[in-house]
Amino acid sequence: DKVTNHTNGNLTLGIEEGLDISKEHIELIKKFINFTWNKLKMENPVKVYLHQGRDKYIATTASYINGEDENHIRVGGRALVDICRSIGHELTHNRQRELGVIQVGVPVQNIGGDIEDQANSIAGILIKDFTHNYGNDGLYDF
Repeated sequence: DKVTNHTNGNLTLGIEEGLDISKEHIELIKKFINFTWNKLKMENPVKVYLHQGRDKYIATTASYINGEDENHIRVGGRALVDICRSIGHELTHNRQRELGVIQVGVPVQNIGGDIEDQANSIAGILIKDFTHNYGNDGLYDF
């Protein structure tokens, strides 16, 4: 799969060639990623890749590749708010690795458990904070 990378500051956003997503959605996603990076007090640059469907990286809707510090997000057929919730979830895992909660090479329980529950909870908080407190409620319109 060909990917076009957009790098700006702490973010590399990879967009799968032929992805059915508007420039406005991409800009809002970039804004959400930067917001999340700051809110989580992340230390290292992040890599987020947007994919049309499931592939070798994504079994469900998103994944965090621990050893590579890569976040892969399925975009096709999903509402923008749900895409951003997945981004918030995976970036939370990214931050958990920075803090030593997740360690490279050590499997994480992917259903339930403290690590996954924290990522689910924080992702929801990030969406509400981004939309309610920072004037980005357009996230719900798409």
